[in-house]
Amino acid sequence: MRISKINFFLLLVGFNFVSVFSQNADTKLIECVNFLNTQNTSAKDYVLGLFEKYDIVVLCERYHQEMTQYDLIFDIVSDKKFTTGCGQIMMEVGVSNSGEKLNRFLHNDTLPEAKVEDNLLNIIRNNDFNPLWEMTNYPTFIKRLHYFNKTLPKEQKITVHPVDVPFWWDNIKSRKEYKATMDTVDSGLRDEIMGKQMQKIITENKNKKFLIIMNSYHSWFLPKEYGAAWWVKDRFADRTVNVLINNVFNKNLTGEGQWDAAFKITSNENLGFDFEDTPFGQTDFRKYVGELSDPEFDSIFFKTYNKMQDFFHGYVFYLPVEKHILSYGYPNYIEGKFKKEFGRRSAIAYGKLISFFGKYKIRKHFNTVRQKRYDNLESLINTRDQWLQK
Repeated sequence: MRISKINFFLLLVGFNFVSVFSQNADTKLIECVNFLNTQNTSAKDYVLGLFEKYDIVVLCERYHQEMTQYDLIFDIVSDKKFTTGCGQIMMEVGVSNSGEKLNRFLHNDTLPEAKVEDNLLNIIRNNDFNPLWEMTNYPTFIKRLHYFNKTLPKEQKITVHPVDVPFWWDNIKSRKEYKATMDTVDSGLRDEIMGKQMQKIITENKNKKFLIIMNSYHSWFLPKEYGAAWWVKDRFADRTVNVLINNVFNKNLTGEGQWDAAFKITSNENLGFDFEDTPFGQTDFRKYVGELSDPEFDSIFFKTYNKMQDFFHGYVFYLPVEKHILSYGYPNYIEGKFKKEFGRRSAIAYGKLISFFGKYKIRKHFNTVRQKRYDNLESLINTRDQWLQK
């Protein structure tokens, strides 16, 4: 019977005879596999372990709409180590002036069950500068935190600090007013506003520890004030680390699929480790971000900073790409009196009224939970599995 190259490779790895096979397998892949075989800390335990050394852990999330990452995040924050030693979360999702209402909901032990959903809907309908934030994972996560907090004493209840650009739809009466806010959102000022907001929260909550959830470059430790996390790292350097969760960025897998191939070879779907002096940390950062369209960004950073370990402290792998779920919508999102308000917001944001039929379609769109895989999932799997054929 013919033995495939990858099966032969796995056999040799098991007997530590990788060098014999190196003529057939990629050297970097072998290094990654050998390293993974020395690791045994789960993604959850790795993040919780960081809080034993640091006060602030920034988690670089996947696409906002990916659901399974929030199973991991909830497992982290619902652990006794987090509730007794930390209990504070900061999130990019959510305008900063929505925090008071959010935490009244999270900390309310006496809210009748019949009113939970109405309170949650009121929060998520007003947590963003877009007419609506349609990612299912946010209301799902917040609702889980509400119920979990009910099991905790007052001093251990989890608090969530939204840190995005302050915004309140009730104060927006014209497209001109809306455009002024969106000009700020679309500029570099947004990261500065979020960064300074996080500095303020950390300073006001002395002796507290924080899990910060940010997406994309907002969470990277860039060498100047390009991302929100820079402002935290700059002020609290020795107290702060960041962690990348395995993801799809710019429609590509990290390391051109080689990393995911190494995890598949070792049959590991749940792991965390520091980047420094590992084959993962030594990987060229551009194999994560792909081609960048900003020449200034490229010239500033990649002359001095070019490895993954230059931008991230650690890495967690939680579920392979084919198990990731993108989810949109939430039941009853646009219903009751909010139907009229959503129409008003849409007219301001998009500059036109929505037809009756259009309103029906949009309501159905937002009120229905729609789940799917990555549009290019087949290509992503092929990118990973090509390494298993070498």
